[in-house]
Amino acid sequence: MVDADGRESRLHEHTRTGRGLLLTSDHVTEPRVDVVSATNTGPLLLRPDGVIAWAGEGSPATALDTWF
Repeated sequence: MVDADGRESRLHEHTRTGRGLLLTSDHVTEPRVDVVSATNTGPLLLRPDGVIAWAGEGSPATALDTWF
């Protein structure tokens, strides 16, 4: 992944906390999950077990309410 500052990282580096992970190009805050600004991937919401809970356009609000 490439973040907004141009730094490269691997997905596993962000999943070590045991929390959900929201990958997005928008600058958002979400207290229920860790948020990573990634410019080279589409928006994704990952559960702590690595399963994709949401992917795509629009808001992940329903998936956040369901899983977190």
